[in-house]
Amino acid sequence: MLDIDYRTLVEEGEVVEKSGVHDSSTGCDCEFKEPIDKYRDKVVEYKGVKYIIYHTTPVLADDPLWTTITLNSGGWKTKSTKERINRHLPDGFKLYQEDNEWYLERDGEEDIYFYDGMKVSTI
Repeated sequence: MLDIDYRTLVEEGEVVEKSGVHDSSTGCDCEFKEPIDKYRDKVVEYKGVKYIIYHTTPVLADDPLWTTITLNSGGWKTKSTKERINRHLPDGFKLYQEDNEWYLERDGEEDIYFYDGMKVSTI
């Protein structure tokens, strides 16, 4: 898990990117409290950390000061959650699934068992 909630991020952080509007024609039945919630994908900068948000779940936090990334599925171990995380992973990293378990591959050599809240050095 990430140590910060979605609402704090979008209200106190700076939304630097947003895309993928929810709508009923795509089978989405999500409800929105605020206009920003209608976007499926958001990148928010908050206190020097870049957060990748899918729906209302922060799935990746990139902290350049500590040169770490923190990963989180929010309990949604779906193909689309994995795709969002992979889209924003640094070069050399890949999240994949094998036998219903998720693993993080690093530089094609090291396979690390995925768990919510895992922190990985990017150097």
